[in-house]
Amino acid sequence: MADSHHTRRFTSQLLQQDESLSDSQYKDYRMNLENALTAAERKEQLAAYVGAASFAVALMLMFVGGSAILGDFDPWSKNANPLSVTVGVIYCLASVTWPLALAVGFSRFRPAVGAAKERLRDAMILDLQREIRALRRQIAPASPDEPDQGKPHAD
Repeated sequence: MADSHHTRRFTSQLLQQDESLSDSQYKDYRMNLENALTAAERKEQLAAYVGAASFAVALMLMFVGGSAILGDFDPWSKNANPLSVTVGVIYCLASVTWPLALAVGFSRFRPAVGAAKERLRDAMILDLQREIRALRRQIAPASPDEPDQGKPHAD
């Protein structure tokens, strides 16, 4: 418990030493964080779309290949033709692509989105702290001039 208190005090001392950003610097920083979040979400969404489309194509071609409507997917079969072999290659690629797209989306892009959201949240919290400090500075000069309403006057 004492270690936690010491850590908090140390953290607050470090934050007090840190220079606060000006409004224009903060706006640029915040805009960069929002752009990074948008880019990370776009990549995650693209991976999901690629995974879903590949799954749909693989599922559809699975039934086409099983029924041999276009011919055999096997290039060495006597019922194979260039179209059926091409569709077979597309089926193989789609069957490999959808799990890879989902794996990349969940292992790489989703954590990047979470990290970008955390950085944006932390920046918002620091901005709120900066605004509170500025408001306290504005209120501080006004406080001594006003009489203290909580204490009775000694006349």
